[in-house]
Amino acid sequence: MLTRSLRSGVALWAALVLLPIGAAAYFTKGGVTGIGARPLGMGGAFVAVSDENSSVWWNPAGLGQLTRAELSGSYAAIYDGNVTYLFFSAAFPVMADAIMGLSWERKDFSGFHGDIAKLKEDVFYATFASSLTEDRTFFGGLNIKFYNASSVLRDVGGNGLGLDWGVLYRLPLPRFGKEVRFGFSAQDLSTEIRQPGGLGSQTIPSVIRVGTAYQFERWITLALDAENFKDPTVSKPAATTLHAGVEGWFFEGALGVRLGYSGFSTLPGRYSAGLSYRATDWEVDYAYMGHAGNLGNNHRASFAIRFGRVTASGVRPTSPLGLKASPKDSEVELVWTPNPEPQVGAYNIYISTAPGGEYRKINTVGLSSARIIGLENGRTYYFVVTAISNTQPPLESERSAEVPATPIAPQLGAVEITQQAAEGEITVSWRGSVGENVAGYNVYISTMSGSGHVRYNSQPLSSTTVRMVQFPGPSGAQPVVAGERYYIYVRSVSRSTPPVEGPPSPEQTFIAIPRQ
Repeated sequence: MLTRSLRSGVALWAALVLLPIGAAAYFTKGGVTGIGARPLGMGGAFVAVSDENSSVWWNPAGLGQLTRAELSGSYAAIYDGNVTYLFFSAAFPVMADAIMGLSWERKDFSGFHGDIAKLKEDVFYATFASSLTEDRTFFGGLNIKFYNASSVLRDVGGNGLGLDWGVLYRLPLPRFGKEVRFGFSAQDLSTEIRQPGGLGSQTIPSVIRVGTAYQFERWITLALDAENFKDPTVSKPAATTLHAGVEGWFFEGALGVRLGYSGFSTLPGRYSAGLSYRATDWEVDYAYMGHAGNLGNNHRASFAIRFGRVTASGVRPTSPLGLKASPKDSEVELVWTPNPEPQVGAYNIYISTAPGGEYRKINTVGLSSARIIGLENGRTYYFVVTAISNTQPPLESERSAEVPATPIAPQLGAVEITQQAAEGEITVSWRGSVGENVAGYNVYISTMSGSGHVRYNSQPLSSTTVRMVQFPGPSGAQPVVAGERYYIYVRSVSRSTPPVEGPPSPEQTFIAIPRQ
């Protein structure tokens, strides 16, 4: 009876078609291949998620979502523990909004017996990914790969160049506080391995992946992928498989839990599960993939270390809607509809003195309203508002629609003088203006009707009656002269800064009568 190891070895030999005469099939993609514990814990449904270094294998566009430089690696013992599967990667920001990655993938078959034990397959990646839109909703990525299969056997091995590309689109649904993602990647559409000894070349199996992911909230994501590959080493050389997974992060994103389902081309699908712990600068991941039959159950372990400058991350908030401006005395009140995105933490307010002109930021507020004070009455100002995310670094939305506003002087009613009294002096009484904006009153006096009035009081009067025995003149205080005719009116004064006077009351004539 064959041992378990030997059974696995026979199955793998049949899959690889690796024969002593030198015929070989390299870099197969069927079975339990795949990089990273997080993606495989989700059943390989990762093409529309792709937000870590393992993205170079699933969808290179996703590398553009990285927010910091990252070193990562993963380990697995696959094919019933007989093949060591390693991956190491370094990714770092370049230019304004792009990520460069350098990676190495190895399969070491030394767990088997015979010629196959001498085989090692290495893939070296150079990856470039970037956001293609200012709001970071559309990403593109490209892999250039060098394949090298090596062995101590003279006629076994070969090398070649490969090319992958992918795109990823994030569609925010701000009304619902959710997000939908779409991903597409094409891997090795035309890649060949040239073999030594004049044995010709072999075509590397190609893979096309499409997927979608739905982010229910900030910490929970459901993903579904379809994968079509063409691999002549399996009984169904052209097959489409399905992958599904769900991932949830708990305790403010520290603990990750995931479940997945992975289809296979010639075997029933299997389930997987995974756990993660994520700190500020590092992360460890684990996944279990069930396949007790032909390929063997296997465990995956990954790590990531993040460091350096934080670049823009996430999707920029949508522009605030419903901005309205209410002009008042020397100020304007702004209100707008709060942004529905949960990551919006503040708003920037901008002002200009010309429509569509050069805006100047004047305030940052945490509420969807603001009071702008110290403005000039009668001058038109133009306002826009932007939303700010609470990510690090914060991302700012596009500007809202522009609204104009012109601060206005207080609408103070005219003062009505209600009585006259005189006996060696002038006593003036009036009915006060109505309104909380009234701070007091100014009294003006002149010896001529319609001109030459001077203000009697240096500060606004709080009462509605004043007794005058003298008033300001060109050469100083002048006494009120008995029998002289005087012309007086009163104006209310606002509480604003600077204070604004209301319209004058009708001018009234007063004659100082000598005391009896």
